[in-house]
Amino acid sequence: MAAYAAQHPDYLYYGSITPPVSMAQGAAQIGLKILAGAGPRVNQVVWAPHIIDSSTVGDFVDPSWTTDDGTDLTSDEVYFTDEQTAEFFTNPELGPQSAE
Repeated sequence: MAAYAAQHPDYLYYGSITPPVSMAQGAAQIGLKILAGAGPRVNQVVWAPHIIDSSTVGDFVDPSWTTDDGTDLTSDEVYFTDEQTAEFFTNPELGPQSAE
């Protein structure tokens, strides 16, 4: 559907995407910080996904995709910055300082 929307700009399209690699790295960093005793301030960490529409879908679709391609959209964006992750902890200096 995304490939179709990118090839047909007049098609009304809305969706959201999340960066899967950054998400996994961030989850691992948060888990390791908890295990290191960093003291989480919250019991849930929620991130707003990228909202895409007809005007931005082309930024995320690979030009080689065909209109019947079911490949999921993704983003190389950072899930949380290291500074944002540190804000979730009372002792952010403990555990990994980066998700990479």
